Amino acid sequence: MRRLGRMYHFGYGVKIDYLEAMNWYTKAVEKGDISAMNSVGLLYKNGYGVAKDYGKAIEWFQKATNGECAEAMTNIGLLYKDGYGFQKSYSEAMRWYQ
Repeated sequence: MRRLGRMYHFGYGVKIDYLEAMNWYTKAVEKGDISAMNSVGLLYKNGYGVAKDYGKAIEWFQKATNGECAEAMTNIGLLYKDGYGFQKSYSEAMRWYQ
């Protein structure tokens, strides 16, 4: 299900459709797919198909990090580095990268 979401998210073989991507990611999340949780976070971070919302992005990235998703940890680090949703902190960003 997550892979189908990625196809719509990035336009792999289909027209980009962020709402359809969210639909498939959500179905994958319901099955416990931590990578799909990270992908939902990316949609919120970038405002793709939903209103840009760093708070919701952080929530989804943190859910994914509970499952030890390294990509979500990197995404939280990037938010700290850039000061999106958090006060800018390079040291906190490094902590998440490590």
